[in-house]
This record gives sequence, C-alpha cells and structure tokens, in this order.
Amino acid sequence: LDMAIYPARQLPDSTLIARKLFDWEMQIVASPSYLKSAGKRLSPEDLVHHSVVFGAAATRTPSRKLRIHMPHSKSPTEITLPEALLTTSTAFAYAAALSNAGIGVVPDCMVRDDIREGRLVEVFKGASTGLKPGGLYLLFPRLSFTPPAVKALRDFLTESLTPAGTEARNPPA
Repeated sequence: LDMAIYPARQLPDSTLIARKLFDWEMQIVASPSYLKSAGKRLSPEDLVHHSVVFGAAATRTPSRKLRIHMPHSKSPTEITLPEALLTTSTAFAYAAALSNAGIGVVPDCMVRDDIREGRLVEVFKGASTGLKPGGLYLLFPRLSFTPPAVKALRDFLTESLTPAGTEARNPPA
C-alpha cells in the first residue's frame, strides 16, 4: 500500500500515518423542483411524509432517526422516518436528491457546488442533523523511502484538499 483515501467518522487503530484532509457534516438537501412539489416550506416534522434517502455516510446502523436542531430553536426535534431508504452508497443518496426522487442526507462536501449553483437546496438552512460528522483522511505507511511520485501525489492532495487556514495533521487515534 502506497496510499489510501479513507472517509471516516473515526479511524480504526492502525500503524498507518493519517492526514486529515477535511471535515464533513451531514446535510439534508433536495432539488428545488422536489421542494416546489411539496407545496410549502417544510418543517422537520413534515419529513415523515417524504422519501428520505440516507447514504452510507449518514448512518452505519439501520436507523431512520434524525435529530434536527434548527438555528433558532432551544431544543432539537427528533424524528423517526417511517419511509427512509438506507443505502451503502452515499453517491446514490446524492443522485436521488439531484434527480427529484426525494430528500437526501449526505455529506456537505458532496453538495456545496450544487447548492451554490442552485441544483440543490438545504431543506433546513443552518440546521444540524444530529449525525456524527466525519473527515476525509489520507493514509500511508511510515517508510524509510517513499517513491517520489507517491510523495508528489500525497503532497498535492494535502495542499489541494486541506482548506486554507488549516493545517493537515495526524488526528488523534
């Protein structure tokens, strides 16, 4: 193994060196046309009447629970969704939201451009989902010699994906 890119909420014990490239949090998103067909501004309680697709990053257990904390509320609203699709593919949940098939619960890093360009909308702007955030890690072994091409790619990924003003670092185990 020269290097691996690994999305995780928590890294497993390993002898590999880990560099955190960036953090992600889960967002609840839908296409503007899906929300328009809903006919009104949704509240967290309204989610029980919609198709909600959870990607692999949203949950590791067959849970259909969300704990939505709206920006100006004192306490979160806990919802158990009767009609939720759990998939092992976060990309599937993302595609479902983009294609008007429902509301997606996906990492914010997947949807930033779509939100900025109007293809997707945050269903509850500024709300948190109560789902544990995660990060994207670069994993590699400690070697006495690293091939130059591997070092160049590792450095490029670290510089390209680590947000400005933050330092790539080895996260605590």
